[in-house]
Amino acid sequence: MAEKPSGCVVWIFVDDALNLKAFRWFRGREARPLPNIADMKVLKHTKGNARGTKSERQGHRVIRQSNFDIINGMDDLLRRLLGNAILN
Repeated sequence: MAEKPSGCVVWIFVDDALNLKAFRWFRGREARPLPNIADMKVLKHTKGNARGTKSERQGHRVIRQSNFDIINGMDDLLRRLLGNAILN
């Protein structure tokens, strides 16, 4: 799916009551696939096997928060997802 044009990842921060608190945005350039994440750290399972070894989760990567852009509220998020025309 990461090869599809105009893909994005929206990271939503919530509090304990599930109120929306903040948004982050990760995507490639307009009409381009997501940036290549193949060289990023591979995520590991949280539980180990019988020997306590935590295996890697192929297909899952750790993307640092610094790779995400800060979104300034729901209006900004909707503009990025749907374009300016939708909110005018």
